[in-house]
Amino acid sequence: MTGAALSLVVCFVAYRARSLTLNGALAAFIVGTTAYIAGPLAAGALLTFFMSSSGLSRWRKRAKDVFGFEKTGVRDGSQVAANGGLATLFYALSVMSVHFRMFHSVNIPWQLLGIASLAEANADTWATEIGSVLGRSPRSIVNGRLCGRGESGAVSVSGLVASIAGALVVSLFAIPYGHLAMAGCMVGAVVGALCDSVLGATLQAQWLENGVLTETGSKETPPWRGVRAISNDMVNFMATVAAALVTWLFIGAPR
Repeated sequence: MTGAALSLVVCFVAYRARSLTLNGALAAFIVGTTAYIAGPLAAGALLTFFMSSSGLSRWRKRAKDVFGFEKTGVRDGSQVAANGGLATLFYALSVMSVHFRMFHSVNIPWQLLGIASLAEANADTWATEIGSVLGRSPRSIVNGRLCGRGESGAVSVSGLVASIAGALVVSLFAIPYGHLAMAGCMVGAVVGALCDSVLGATLQAQWLENGVLTETGSKETPPWRGVRAISNDMVNFMATVAAALVTWLFIGAPR
């Protein structure tokens, strides 16, 4: 009840501040309540991601609006699910394992994997929000060609540094599990963010409008590049899966 009450307050404030849509607030309420029940580390990782990413989404927003991002600074339910859905699942499994002795025989650090997935989401958000503004001469991660700022699959030095910093601040919540665990979250998050860029440059649907690639386009018009069904939200979710898998392998998956 305490977790639900606190999540409700945070989501209401975020909704009033136009950081979340109504369905985004409802999705965030589920994510936040689950994280609170899972424990302070889970809740801290989630709050760090949400507060920092929301703040950065508003930073230099007018300069970023010209890039044609699929999502704006106001997060909806699908975006909340794409970035926090996997963490919510892992946190729920952690709660069931600890408090209800379910899945207890499965040797998987559920909560740690939840932190890793949020660290990746934070790394990707920081890279996008900071790199698109400060990054100079961004290049495609797959072929090295020069790209426009904010283009999916484009990377820059500023974006890479921001990605590493974003991964670090959330991965710090894994320190109580040991330095190897924290390093695993960090590595998994950075690798996941790079996977996000690769998917953005290859499979993510993008349309060419006025000579500029954008993540939004008419439903009647086939994408200029990528697969229509693979949206930015789908890419974000796939990247969190990659981060959790790499973290699990890094810390020593059972064989």
